[in-house]
Amino acid sequence: MEFLMELLAYSIIATIFTAVTAVILIFAVVHCLGRAAMFKKAGEEPWAAWVPFYSDYVMCRITMTHGYYFLFGYIPVIGWLANAAYAVETSLAFGQGYVFSVLYFFFPWICDMILGFGNAEYLGPRDPEDQLKSLFKGK
Repeated sequence: MEFLMELLAYSIIATIFTAVTAVILIFAVVHCLGRAAMFKKAGEEPWAAWVPFYSDYVMCRITMTHGYYFLFGYIPVIGWLANAAYAVETSLAFGQGYVFSVLYFFFPWICDMILGFGNAEYLGPRDPEDQLKSLFKGK
């Protein structure tokens, strides 16, 4: 009887693990599909969206002009601020506003699909001085 209970417990754990893994893989595929479409709009190669760290490098290059900025996202605590700045820069580079940046920060996999397959147009990275002026002047 103990053997059957252990077997049942292990099978439940395995089922939960498999379901969580499947959900994570679905989110990763959706994220990469959206990012590939964004790369295509920006004139980059779509295959770059499927390469883990290179994808982040290319996104920072097309939205913030310097690709190495993606490294700040991997520093503990500072990474949250860097990812917030990254969300703003990505939204502005594709012609969206600051409200979309908040959505992008919390739901990047969905927003990548919206930017990639929606009618958002790639405008390129903005000048940091213009961004600060428009942010503080309310334009």
